[in-house]
Order: sequence, then structure tokens, then C-alpha cells
Amino acid sequence: ALMSRASLEKCQILCRLRHGATARSYFTVLQALADLPLQVIVAGRYHDRFVCDESGWQFAERVVWMDLTGDLTRHLVGYLTRSR
Repeated sequence: ALMSRASLEKCQILCRLRHGATARSYFTVLQALADLPLQVIVAGRYHDRFVCDESGWQFAERVVWMDLTGDLTRHLVGYLTRSR
């Protein structure tokens, strides 16, 4: 059985814009398979920008940085940006 879980560890929200905000978050993704023990497969950061209008708060942009990666062959397809 496949088990995968993402954990959001720290989030800093900055309301700098008149009708918006930015946030910086750190995440860790763990995965376990029948033939693979529980392990961290990726850790990284989100850089988000939000806007607020008459309908409420919405994501305007999300940049994902993968800082550390493990065996992603059975999880992510590799479309995320890797940090340097």
C-alpha cells in the first residue's frame, strides 16, 4: 500500500501589499511503500503570493523550491524547480 504525507513545518506570512500578502513556508514529504520503508523523499520551500479581492483571498503565485530530494521515482514527475 502506498502512503505519502506532506508536512508544513514553518510558515511566515507578510502582509505588505494593500490587497495582498506573501508567505514563506517549509515542507517535508514522507513516503512508504510495501517494498520501501518510510523515508523523506523531498524537503523544500514554498514562496507564495496572495491577492484579496471582493471574492476573498486567493493564490496569485506559488514557487516551489526542492532543497533536498530522495528517491522520487515513484512519487513526483520532476516538474518542480530545484534550488541551487
